[in-house]
Amino acid sequence: MDVAQNKFLKVKRGVMLNEVIEPVIAYLDFEFEAGRVYGLVTRGESGAEEQLEIIRDYAATYGIQEEFPEIISSRVMEKMNYDDKKIYTWQRAWSRLLHQGIIISPPMRAVCLFDYLLPSGENMKGKEMGISQHFFGKAFDIESPSCLVKVMEVLSIAIEKKLPGLKSFSQERAGGCLHINCEKVNKGYSVNI
Repeated sequence: MDVAQNKFLKVKRGVMLNEVIEPVIAYLDFEFEAGRVYGLVTRGESGAEEQLEIIRDYAATYGIQEEFPEIISSRVMEKMNYDDKKIYTWQRAWSRLLHQGIIISPPMRAVCLFDYLLPSGENMKGKEMGISQHFFGKAFDIESPSCLVKVMEVLSIAIEKKLPGLKSFSQERAGGCLHINCEKVNKGYSVNI
């Protein structure tokens, strides 16, 4: 499987692939073709530094860096004093993004400092949140120039068909993309064309 040959679900240059997500992207190309929809994989496996850079970008886009200027030069492990405790220098900006409805995982496990309601109604303020599945190489993101709704339909059909390696997907509230969770595909599986 060579995703460079994909015609409907392309991979953006520089996206890090691995043995978990690459086969899923290759299999999904056939599903995208059947659905006559185009998509672009914009993020694959990544780490804490890349996650912090995404938080910085969102903070700049949404004016949060004015409220919490430490985000501009923060480092992943750097800490500061806040309300008589030590927190990461990026933690206030990240928590404010969540408060504003911009779903993004922290670069390190961290406690959400502000109100952030999950779709279930649960408030995550004061609760520790984990890192992204991107860190484990088990997730990728898709953007679509045509229509995210159509991409979600194609993904739903692929999940119903039990496409190997495809576990779930969710729409990110900001950024206009879909987050795809994967698992390793058993060896010996092949796509029937």
